[in-house]
Amino acid sequence: MPPDMPKTPEMALQAAQDYFAEYMSDASEFLDAYRDALAREHLNLCAFLLHQVVENLYQGLLLVLKFYTPYDHNILFLREMAEQLDRHLYDVWPRGTRAERAMYQKLKDAYRKARYSRHYKISREELDWLSGRVEILGQRVHEICSARIAALEAEIARSRAAIDGKSSQRSAADALFNFR
Repeated sequence: MPPDMPKTPEMALQAAQDYFAEYMSDASEFLDAYRDALAREHLNLCAFLLHQVVENLYQGLLLVLKFYTPYDHNILFLREMAEQLDRHLYDVWPRGTRAERAMYQKLKDAYRKARYSRHYKISREELDWLSGRVEILGQRVHEICSARIAALEAEIARSRAAIDGKSSQRSAADALFNFR
């Protein structure tokens, strides 16, 4: 168990809400920057920014669901970890053809190559396809994280209701056996 694992349901809820807010906000900022770079036709920068969106979405999801992320830039590794936690993520990135698999690899490579290699090239059409998949990923991550936060809230509510129920039972028993 990671040392900063929440110790109470309330701590878990607060941590999940904080991670969700932070990582979704960061992903949204990178997506806005992607749109700005796209308008200026900075295609390699666009690829890097889409990579950052995906990295933040996966890391945020892992933190909300498990309170752990490896803080790794390898989005293939992060994707595999996330897909093991929720199969609804699996079809976000089609893998049926070599070309589809190559597109995700190109996005993965963008972390370094889009910034540092003059040989890295990406087209507007490739970015359009990738950004469409990124939008779907963002929607799915938002749904999954929102459901997890709702489940944590429900767990706390059930716990409080059980405590209130026991309190009421004790009060009734105390009243029954009060021989004053």
